[in-house]
Amino acid sequence: MENWPDITILIATYNRLEILATTLIELNHHLRYAGTIRYLICDDSEDPAPVDELAAKQIFSDRVKVVHTSGRKGLGANVNNGLRHLETDILLQTQDDYQPVKMLDLTAHVQKLLEDDAAGWIRLRCIGGHRFRAKLDGSYWRVDWNSEELYIVSDQPHLKKKAFHEAFGYYPEGLKVGDTENAWCAQAKVAAAGGASFDMLIPIHVDTENSWAHVANGPDLSWKDRGL
Repeated sequence: MENWPDITILIATYNRLEILATTLIELNHHLRYAGTIRYLICDDSEDPAPVDELAAKQIFSDRVKVVHTSGRKGLGANVNNGLRHLETDILLQTQDDYQPVKMLDLTAHVQKLLEDDAAGWIRLRCIGGHRFRAKLDGSYWRVDWNSEELYIVSDQPHLKKKAFHEAFGYYPEGLKVGDTENAWCAQAKVAAAGGASFDMLIPIHVDTENSWAHVANGPDLSWKDRGL
């Protein structure tokens, strides 16, 4: 394919500057794509200056943009603010504490989104403990929206078309993280039942999912009080 479109990595962050700094380095080092990767940092911190300074120091700073939500408005409002400032048609959405630990080429996944009109969302990391029905479609599982235990992540890394949110709506705002996830899942299922056409896909290759680490996840979960 010639003239690959730019894609954006949308990173939601809140008061975790050191983790964000490492995440930016790891993203730039481990992710590959045939076109240009841009970065959009969605910052919900009270003081915008540190994140602005961090973005300006990156060797790829010309491809980094920061948007500030401010006021600790939560995950839904912060990500929605980023989505409204998005300048590309395809994005990889994640949070500041998910770091790639292996080389991962996004090209084939982006190509799938570009060539498959029905594909709108590709999971890049596992959703432990959740079960769903799906049909095999080449290198992907095509998920059945009617699966009872289907859980749609917003924080774990996933590729999608911006048009996915135009069809299914943006994230509920003013809720805690878990409530945001549950409300978004219910909202998306209603949209799908009403005729929203985009499918969710899961790569069959486990290396895709094993390329990420949740660096703030561990025996000390105090980070939850400081994070989104």
